[in-house]
Amino acid sequence: MTRRHRGRSAARESRDESPPEVLVLYHRPGEGETRYRQELIRDGADWKLTLYRIPPDADALEVGPGGGTRLPPGSSLLWFTVPDRPWEIAAFHGPDGELAGHYTNLIEPPELDGSTWHVTDRWLDLWQPAGGEPRILDADELREAVEAGHVAAEEARELEERASRLLARAREGDWPPDPIRDIRLEDLPSLRFRRDDPGGYYANLVVGRIIAWGMYWMGAASLTSVGFAAFTEALSGDPTAGRIWIGTLVGEGVLLLPLALTGRLPATRRPRPKEAIGEGTLFMTAVVMGAIVLALNESTMWRELFTAVYGILGSFLGIFGYSRWRHDDRFSGLAFGGLLVTLLALFLLL
Repeated sequence: MTRRHRGRSAARESRDESPPEVLVLYHRPGEGETRYRQELIRDGADWKLTLYRIPPDADALEVGPGGGTRLPPGSSLLWFTVPDRPWEIAAFHGPDGELAGHYTNLIEPPELDGSTWHVTDRWLDLWQPAGGEPRILDADELREAVEAGHVAAEEARELEERASRLLARAREGDWPPDPIRDIRLEDLPSLRFRRDDPGGYYANLVVGRIIAWGMYWMGAASLTSVGFAAFTEALSGDPTAGRIWIGTLVGEGVLLLPLALTGRLPATRRPRPKEAIGEGTLFMTAVVMGAIVLALNESTMWRELFTAVYGILGSFLGIFGYSRWRHDDRFSGLAFGGLLVTLLALFLLL
């Protein structure tokens, strides 16, 4: 199997420029060129990700000896391209979204000319079926290419050695490399969110992880407090036990914070558009609560609670303002306005 897909729609080019696409001109010496339109999901300097879906009227894609894995129309191919690397990797998913396996295509380092990419195949491939043994594909086609004069014998040996090294890494569980092995089809909404609204994405990423940190800390503090209440007098007036209890709570918060901010806790995954909040929501919340503060500014009953909530709101609005400036290169009037309302409310409260 090669990167070529002999479906009737493989060369069809969409006229729709949204979402962003790239035109992949795929060339195999002696066999001409095939054209693919693929959605550009990530356009990083270190690695790029595109999506190709097998069209409904195309032939099924068969991978492995004897067509061991069959991908029917509607299957999704996530292609990972790394500049200057002599390979590209695809994560193959069936129509149900399940991972069928990873496919490494040996190529010449790709020429990435804006939205047009030139990819030249070098015959050998590595197929890693999900739950199966990895294997090298198309060794017979490489021999035929040598006989036809499309590749020199010395270069063919180098390709075989490169494929053997990748096979060894795959058997050791060291291929494909991070982050390729960790990205799945269900990550596409988050990756599109990052592509289309980077400021909102990163703001939600940080805000969501701070919220997750607070929730984990509350849970840990609750369990710790139950333990101290059961086995010590920390909650009953013993000053030494009380200090140890408070120190433990603070230590848990300090320990959990970097784990949350670096995404190492289960609830700190990438944000999705449907779960995202915006500075508009935070702005309206600040305004509504500001009206409540003005109405109750003579009362001290809720002052501590309002102060804490406004401190959190101000932090979140600051994160949105910075994220818009840093990633979208624009000034967010809603974030700035909400922050002013927050500071005014804190001034009245304090």
